[in-house]
Amino acid sequence: MLSIMESLGYVKKTKYEEAAEKCNELESQVNELKEKTTQLQEKKKELENAVPELEKEIASYKKKLGEAAEKSTKLEAQVKKVKEEASKLQKDKEKLENAVPGLEKEIASYKKKLEAAEKKEN
Repeated sequence: MLSIMESLGYVKKTKYEEAAEKCNELESQVNELKEKTTQLQEKKKELENAVPELEKEIASYKKKLGEAAEKSTKLEAQVKKVKEEASKLQKDKEKLENAVPGLEKEIASYKKKLEAAEKKEN
């Protein structure tokens, strides 16, 4: 009977040791989870702290984009105006170029008249 008791004691001791080991494992897992939770909270805090700065940067970029769009619109208007002026100048140039032959003929005609008048005087 003693060997059965010893056997029972051994079994009880083994069960106790298993329970203690399981308890240690669970405590270890709990500690690990606490560490990970702390790390996650720190990361969350870092991200929350970064949000206002990022929002400022976004606002700054939106402002710059708005300014650039406004400047682009003004430049496009200026380009349109310059193109219109260039077109007008081109038309004026063509008018003048078309007028040149007629003026040259008229000059030649007056030269002939002048030369004829000079011959008569001489």
